[in-house]
Amino acid sequence: MKKQLLAVTTLAALAACENPLPPVACEETVQVETVVGMAATAEVCFTDPDEDPLTYQVARSNTNVATAQILEAKLVVTGVSAGTVTVTVTATDPGGLTGVATYAVTVREPIEGSLDDCGGESDGEWVDMWIKGSVRANVGLSNVRVSGGMGTKDIGSMSENEREDFLITRRIRLGRETGDVTCSIGWTYEIAGGGGR
Repeated sequence: MKKQLLAVTTLAALAACENPLPPVACEETVQVETVVGMAATAEVCFTDPDEDPLTYQVARSNTNVATAQILEAKLVVTGVSAGTVTVTVTATDPGGLTGVATYAVTVREPIEGSLDDCGGESDGEWVDMWIKGSVRANVGLSNVRVSGGMGTKDIGSMSENEREDFLITRRIRLGRETGDVTCSIGWTYEIAGGGGR
């Protein structure tokens, strides 16, 4: 009985050597999200049916959106500019057989905003003007300040995924002040733990 089992095991091992199989990614597509200036990590996971050691190479579809590298079996993606990029990791065994894992990377700005309303009303002597909108933090932020053509609004600290509505107003006396008021917004902030814009 022992001789038959040994013969079957030997045949299976020989078959694997004669028909080596390529590495296989653990997941077809992995979603990764990060923000500009910050890094996110994802596990690099392949199985090799022949249990061969693997080497890895990284490629990106758009080098302007993110950088990517492998450190200690992790894919490290750092956001460069807002957008999407496909990162592929190719695993190669000693025989040259390859497998590919795909990472769908989304890079967002640390803060995003919308201008919802801008206008003014006059009583004949004064014009009351306003800008209404909202901002959303995609990462923890501090010292958030929204500015518009009419002034500024200090918001302060915001948690990741927090949304804050704002209203900036200005009253102008007709005939005393000149110049255009623009309906636009901008912001300054600091990323909690370092970095600012």
